[in-house]
Amino acid sequence: GNNIEKVSCSKNQEKFQRGYPDSIIIHYTAGRDGKSSANFLSKKSTKASAHIVVGREGTIYQLVPFDTVSWHAGKSTYNGRTGFNRYSIGIEIDNAGILEPSGDQFVSWFGKKYTVSEVVKAVHRNESKEKYWHLYTEWQIEIVEEICEILLDSYPAINQILGHEEISKGRKVDPGPAFPLDNLRNR
Repeated sequence: GNNIEKVSCSKNQEKFQRGYPDSIIIHYTAGRDGKSSANFLSKKSTKASAHIVVGREGTIYQLVPFDTVSWHAGKSTYNGRTGFNRYSIGIEIDNAGILEPSGDQFVSWFGKKYTVSEVVKAVHRNESKEKYWHLYTEWQIEIVEEICEILLDSYPAINQILGHEEISKGRKVDPGPAFPLDNLRNR
């Protein structure tokens, strides 16, 4: 029952090598909305891409086929492995990320304002100081879990779900503490 849109992303042509992907990497877009993030990641001039973007209302934008390498991980290292683009499927979730307080509201890096009901104050797993984070919608959390289940069934080599924050410590903070990453893995 989800709305799925294909967004042309012709820059990704390399297929995964045999036995891969074996990982799923969860990201947030830090963008204005799912559609604009999908369009941005699909531009030839953008040095990044992803397999899918999950919008706040539940729309799924597929940018790159799941059997094809996308450029979502960047410089990445985890458990002795580097270069996670070659090994993983990238799921981007429409979310503004870190927000700054401004009066009784919170503001994203791109100037959009959010109410207190859209924000959580939390400590990131790689940091020690509380910050304000944009909440994910229940739709997004449910859809990401469903997508992960489908991918696990479709690609038996997948054996881990990681956050961008775990493979790019000190460089990336997504999906951040507003996303229930540990709960997703446990389920």
